[in-house]
Amino acid sequence: MARTGIEQGRASFAFKEVSDYVKKAGAEEQKNYKSYLKRLPALIQTNGLGQALVFYYSEKGVYYDIYQQISKWIKTKYPEMMPDDDLIKTVVNIDNAEYRLLTVEVVALINWMRRFANGMIKK
Repeated sequence: MARTGIEQGRASFAFKEVSDYVKKAGAEEQKNYKSYLKRLPALIQTNGLGQALVFYYSEKGVYYDIYQQISKWIKTKYPEMMPDDDLIKTVVNIDNAEYRLLTVEVVALINWMRRFANGMIKK
C-alpha cells in the first residue's frame, strides 16, 4: 500500500471512530475524550506503548473506549500480530522491531484522531 493510501486509510478510520464516538457521547465524555487523546502521545513517549495501553485499558469509561478504538485499528491493519484480539497480549509478546512499528502506528493513528476530535468537539 502506498504511503498516501496508508495515511488515507488511517485518516478514514480515525474520522469514522471519532465521529461515531462524538455522536453517542455526552458533553463531559466528549471533553474527556478530546483531552485523553491529546495526552496519549506524550504518555507513550514517556512510559512506552505497553504501559500507556495498559493504563488506558485498566481505566474504564472514556480511556477504555480509546483503547478499544486503537485495538480495532491494529487488528484491522496487522491481523497477523493480533490473532486473538488481545492488544495487550500482543504488545507484551512481540519483538523490538514489531514493538517500534506498533508504537509508530498508534501515534500516527492518535494524531489523526486528535485532529478530528479538535474539529468535532468545540468544548
